[in-house]
Amino acid sequence: MHLDHLGRRARRTREEIFSAAMYLFAERGVANVSMQDIADQAETARSTVFKHYPQKLALLSDFFIRLGNDALAAARAKYTVDFRGGMRALFLAIQQEALKVEPVLREVAGMAVGNGPLAVEEATIDEQMRAYISDLLKVGVETGEVHADIKICEAVHLILCVITDTNRMAIHLDRVQHIAKDQGKRFNMLFRGLGPAR
Repeated sequence: MHLDHLGRRARRTREEIFSAAMYLFAERGVANVSMQDIADQAETARSTVFKHYPQKLALLSDFFIRLGNDALAAARAKYTVDFRGGMRALFLAIQQEALKVEPVLREVAGMAVGNGPLAVEEATIDEQMRAYISDLLKVGVETGEVHADIKICEAVHLILCVITDTNRMAIHLDRVQHIAKDQGKRFNMLFRGLGPAR
């Protein structure tokens, strides 16, 4: 969500509300936290919470978008100039960001699947991931790491499927701390098919 229209004070209040909600969600679980609880934790009025977040789903939507944006920003910050390095940076960033918010992530992950209430947010993050992976594949083609005749769109889709499936399995099987390793293993098998023939 773009917050350019909010003044500095309103942005700070919104951030305090978000932080309070995430703290409570992690401590008690999403279902066990009321908007009044969030207002009390943020030391603000309940009406102020509703002004920024009309419902808990809006908080979860913000959480999910921030998680994806933070992972992509961290990956870009660590980006190396090669395809494999860029993918490793992405895997590590996803793992690090997921570990920071693991209790809340466990609760909301299922909401992003299929037609869940956070499906639009997942689609938004997926589109940003597609752009990142597509750029990496183009670099891989230029450097010879990837077949020159690779169909970028199909390869992006395949890699994103590997990332998404691995993330869901990691959350479901309590392996969040191993996301990067698990994604790396799967990616290495996939990469054998993407790399140039020897």
